[in-house]
Amino acid sequence: MACRAHKERERERERERERERERERERERERERERGREREGKERESENERDQEREIRREQKNTNLQTITVDFSTSIRFARGY
Repeated sequence: MACRAHKERERERERERERERERERERERERERERGREREGKERESENERDQEREIRREQKNTNLQTITVDFSTSIRFARGY
């Protein structure tokens, strides 16, 4: 009798250890998903920043071109900082 009860307690402990291992694996998967979301967010932010920088450079080029077409001599002085 005691032997059977002992074996049953051992099986129950093993099942509990397995459940705990599964919970830990699930927590790790959730942490990995969260890291993936953070990485994706950072990539999206840096992509937006690059797009904004490109747009600013494009606007600056357009402004410079407009200045050049308005008055060539003034634009030369402007470019040299006079």
